[in-house]
Amino acid sequence: MERDLTCCVTGHRPQGLPWGFDEDDDRCDALRRHLRQTVKELYGRGFRRFICGMALGVDMMFAEAVFGELPPEAAMEAAIPCPSQPSAWPALQRERYRSILERCAQTHMLSPSYTPMCMQLRNEWMVAQSGVVVAVWNGSPHGGTYRTLEYARRLEREIILIRV
Repeated sequence: MERDLTCCVTGHRPQGLPWGFDEDDDRCDALRRHLRQTVKELYGRGFRRFICGMALGVDMMFAEAVFGELPPEAAMEAAIPCPSQPSAWPALQRERYRSILERCAQTHMLSPSYTPMCMQLRNEWMVAQSGVVVAVWNGSPHGGTYRTLEYARRLEREIILIRV
């Protein structure tokens, strides 16, 4: 089954990371290394389909790790919650978003417009598609990352937990 060889990511936006928006921080570099190692290990296990939700922070770092570490046969897919996702972001982050989208093998638009639930629906869709969920989590029992982890547990998905 394709799900068995599919991996998605869940994790915090910059506001939920100890270094915030400072991607030059040593802790951010450590996370990038950890993500690169994790995707290489998953590839070694036979994973060829990777999905990210295209949010700022962990999602983009995960996509960049896949692009930087794996051969082209490893397909990155974008799960986009709604068309307006990047509209309020700074120009540099919107460009990063576009650059990642251009390299994705496939995109999935999960809602035609923003709704209060579109982010969670995106997260649940990614988990349902995946055998493994890579979760970068700060331990907070609130927010989208926590809810996505709980959903992955209910579906009995393998979780690779990276604490920040």
